[in-house]
Amino acid sequence: GVKDAKSWSSALITLHKLGIWAVWNVSVQADLKASTVNITYLDPAGLGLPDRDYYVKPELKDKLDAYKLHVSRMLALGGKQGPAADAGAADVLAIETEIAKLTKTAVEQRDIQAAYNPTDAAGLARQVKAIDWRGYWKGVGAEPSRTLVLGTPKFFAAFDKLRAQFTF
Repeated sequence: GVKDAKSWSSALITLHKLGIWAVWNVSVQADLKASTVNITYLDPAGLGLPDRDYYVKPELKDKLDAYKLHVSRMLALGGKQGPAADAGAADVLAIETEIAKLTKTAVEQRDIQAAYNPTDAAGLARQVKAIDWRGYWKGVGAEPSRTLVLGTPKFFAAFDKLRAQFTF
């Protein structure tokens, strides 16, 4: 039912309210710089395969091809038939591949200090303009902490371009 930016945002909010972390995830954890304070963390999410490497390393292409077939079959079970299911699977892989390119490698994910990139709501809104953050937080029924930590800044820096790339 996603047809435009507004319905995309609504679908994303619905998924996030259910704890299905499409595109990015949100968690509340102890602040790494002040452990008695809980803060909001955001990081990329939504890959169907276990690691970004499955999308970007040529030697794992057989795994990516098998995943594409799986996605096509799942879409067929959901009512899309033949070419529509295959086209939908291609779209899913295109989106997930672009997210994977902006996701940290397994080695990079182990660098806790590099994952600590504090900002605030205004800073996030300046960086990611394609999201109505006030509407997002209201929609998911949460109030973010004053400090927000972006685990992968390059993902959020590229988000507006990524969002524009996949228009409806």
